[in-house]
Amino acid sequence: MRLTDEQMLILRVVRQTLKEPGCASGGERAVYDCLRTIIEAGLTTAAIGSLDATHKAGLRSVLDDEQVLNAIAREIWWNEKVVCE
Repeated sequence: MRLTDEQMLILRVVRQTLKEPGCASGGERAVYDCLRTIIEAGLTTAAIGSLDATHKAGLRSVLDDEQVLNAIAREIWWNEKVVCE
């Protein structure tokens, strides 16, 4: 399997975090924790299968928009309706 430069960067972060957990920066640890959460939720092909194209696009969109991500976090944590449908 051949990875893009962006994918290799993430793989390096994961490998370094696994090798030396206490040495990861805050951002690197967040990347590792995010991937681990996705995997533990069963979103790998080894478990229930990956997300469909619509949900993948939605997740990418949320991750790309800090305001939307924070609004969703506030709804999850405090049931605060920041965004109207």
